[in-house]
Amino acid sequence: MSTAPRLLLLSTEFPPGPGGIGMHAYQLARHLAARGWSVTVATPQAYVSADACAEFNRRQPFAVVTLPERDSSFTLFCFASFTNDTSHGLIFLFLKSGSQISACGS
Repeated sequence: MSTAPRLLLLSTEFPPGPGGIGMHAYQLARHLAARGWSVTVATPQAYVSADACAEFNRRQPFAVVTLPERDSSFTLFCFASFTNDTSHGLIFLFLKSGSQISACGS
């Protein structure tokens, strides 16, 4: 089992689309991955084509999970639970779209 710190980064925007918050999240993910962290980014990646997103994501040194764009039928819930040793924890994402609920844990 890897001892590298793990990070799940949630962002409302992310490159290759525009936005300052997205660029900040990108730089954080990029620099932490360069320092040996295991980083996964979960984000909608709006305002660009699916092909542009796929090409951008493929070039990154970390995983990017493209979430559906936000609308009135989509809600993202995040629950994080950590032990006293913050290098171990449990993060659950619940994606609710209409009557469908998906969950993933790390």
